[in-house]
Amino acid sequence: MAAVLWARDELTKTDWTILDTETTGLYNAEIVEIAIVNHAGEPLLNTLVQPSISIPPEVTAIHGITDEMVALAPTFPEVDPRIVEALEGKRVLIYNSSFDIKILDYCRRLHRL
Repeated sequence: MAAVLWARDELTKTDWTILDTETTGLYNAEIVEIAIVNHAGEPLLNTLVQPSISIPPEVTAIHGITDEMVALAPTFPEVDPRIVEALEGKRVLIYNSSFDIKILDYCRRLHRL
C-alpha cells in the first residue's frame, strides 16, 4: 500500500523524469539506447547510441538492438550533453537504478566526460 500512495503522490508532481537504458551487457558494458521521459510521458531523449564495442549476439537476443542498428547512431560523448540537459533540475526515477547509474558512470569515465 505504501508504494501505491507514493506513486499517487509522485503523479501530482512535475519535477521528475524516467530514465531507461539498453546496453552491450552487464559488466564493463556501454549504453546502446537511452530514453528519458518526462512526467507527462513525453520523450525528452530517445536515441540509439553507438558503442565502442560490439553488441554480443546473446544481448541482442534480449533487447533486439544490433551492431548494424547503432552503426550510424551518435556516440556517447555526442549524447551526454542531451542527457545532462534532460535531467537537469529533475528527480530521476529508474527501475534498476544501481545498474543504470553504474553504466552511465562507466560510459562517462570511458569517454573522459
